[in-house]
Amino acid sequence: MKSKLIYNLTFLLFKLQLSLYLLS
Repeated sequence: MKSKLIYNLTFLLFKLQLSLYLLS
């Protein structure tokens, strides 16, 4: 269960980075 949480956090971080990259 903990690994799933880490996976979700990583995915959110990735989306955030991608959004910032596309917006800049």
